[in-house]
Amino acid sequence: MKYGNLIHNGLSRGEDNRVVNLGDAFEIIAIDEIYERMGISRDQIVEIDMYELDKYDGEPVILPINFMLATQSMGVNILKMSQKIIPIFLGVTFAQTRFTKEQLGILKNSEPIGCRDERTKNILLSGGVKAYLGGCIVSTITRKSKKRKRKVAFIDVPLKVHKYIPEEIRRDGLIMHHEFVVSYEEIRKDNSLKNRARQRIDFYAENIRMIVTSRFHAAVIGLALGIPVILVAENNFYKFSWLSKLLPFYNSADAASIDWNPKAVNIDDIKGNMIEIAISRIRNANALYNLSTVLDNSLSNESRCDENALLYYSGAIDYIKSNWNKDNAIHYSFWGINENAKHINDFIKQSYPRAVLTKIYDGLRTVIFEGMQSETPTKESMEKDSFLFVTSNTAARVAEELFREIHKKNYYLCHLEFIRE
Repeated sequence: MKYGNLIHNGLSRGEDNRVVNLGDAFEIIAIDEIYERMGISRDQIVEIDMYELDKYDGEPVILPINFMLATQSMGVNILKMSQKIIPIFLGVTFAQTRFTKEQLGILKNSEPIGCRDERTKNILLSGGVKAYLGGCIVSTITRKSKKRKRKVAFIDVPLKVHKYIPEEIRRDGLIMHHEFVVSYEEIRKDNSLKNRARQRIDFYAENIRMIVTSRFHAAVIGLALGIPVILVAENNFYKFSWLSKLLPFYNSADAASIDWNPKAVNIDDIKGNMIEIAISRIRNANALYNLSTVLDNSLSNESRCDENALLYYSGAIDYIKSNWNKDNAIHYSFWGINENAKHINDFIKQSYPRAVLTKIYDGLRTVIFEGMQSETPTKESMEKDSFLFVTSNTAARVAEELFREIHKKNYYLCHLEFIRE
């Protein structure tokens, strides 16, 4: 069993460029640091592209996920992952408010779902999926610095705020951004996005005394590093719900009322809980996988397994070969539309081209097979002249009683003969 982390190389903007966000790289770095706390070495970690989760075909892997997800993004259904991936949703936000039954089923298989916002949590709960508000794992990133911090980072701040910034804060200000456009080749050549994100985290830790931002991850990284944060956005967007409980939050229309002297928020207890939950869920997934692997190894018997074998099929084929003439236009029918019927019919069509399927019967359901609709097998519906294959062991005894009653002789029962007294 391996441990996974995501690769996120941004969203396409034309053929050669990508729109990238440092916050996405912060998410990946936070999972790297969880693994470091667990003592997991780099050679145990597999990196998987976020938009190729369905293609992964390596060793089974546990994959923590803490992203904002759109189930359809860049033409990919994010939730349709490879069977070799065991996803652990630690803190996800979903862009959509409605989920299909299939999507809810996939999420239910990974319960409980850690959510980054209350909207996502409530939507999943209403869909019958166990969920909890887990915040964002970026909150667990830690850096220490003894340098005296002098600068104020204005990270993608709404223009309406500009005229309200006090002069003494403006003097120390650095205009910064979290989103930018780069070539795809530049991203791929040296993992430059994650490297740039690490450099930015270190820069904030060593130089920034306050962050003013509209960006979710800029606020979260400030919270993680113990830097006072002013979160100011156009509105209280749903993914800010838990942040606005911890940090001073302002709508951009309220810029005149901003308190420009916020205090750092101590989240050590919250951070400790996030780390403990993440590690516990990863370890439990690994332990459960190891236990199931032991059971699988104890019971597996591949040398004795014929995946293509069908009960009763070979006897029917032997009967046809021994009793049918390829030159005759034999009329035949089936009682029970199952895998036996499909394979027997394929054999007949290939080997006896003049044979004609005339009717199908099924006592349990109405089905369409070879363009025909099934009928219930009764005395009235039964064709006396058509050769009939009864394709299931269960139906054989019922069929025998009916055949005796109507004096039908031309049939084959796909069943086993048991020892009787």
